[in-house]
Amino acid sequence: MTYYIDSTVFFLAFTNADAIGAQARDVLDSIVKGKITATTSYVTFDELFWELKRKTTREHVIEYTKHFLHIPKLTLVPLDREVTLTAHKLLTTYPLDPRDALHAASAIVSGASHIISEDSDFGTLKEIGWKRINAIGRSVGLDIL
Repeated sequence: MTYYIDSTVFFLAFTNADAIGAQARDVLDSIVKGKITATTSYVTFDELFWELKRKTTREHVIEYTKHFLHIPKLTLVPLDREVTLTAHKLLTTYPLDPRDALHAASAIVSGASHIISEDSDFGTLKEIGWKRINAIGRSVGLDIL
């Protein structure tokens, strides 16, 4: 089973000191250790960069995004014609923002079974499942609660 990791997971892992941040870091650690198979989009890089830029210096953002781009065992889905056409189809069916449609389309095209995100908009999709960060731990037996 492959999970699509939304940008919120990375952002929380890098910036949040509360339980949700720890759970997000555990999800990323599980990817690195091969406990779960995961993918995300190159769109995530853009969103992560801009969100981190609001919280810290450009130098820190460069360092954080470097780590993101080198997470072992994380597959990055290219933003290509197939993803864009799938996103457009989703936009005609659901009241998604364009970036959420790109994430959902990337997940669908990559063959992921679920999107892992704190964004409940993904819960309306019929084409793919959605789980919150803490739910992924329960579903694959990770001790992140």
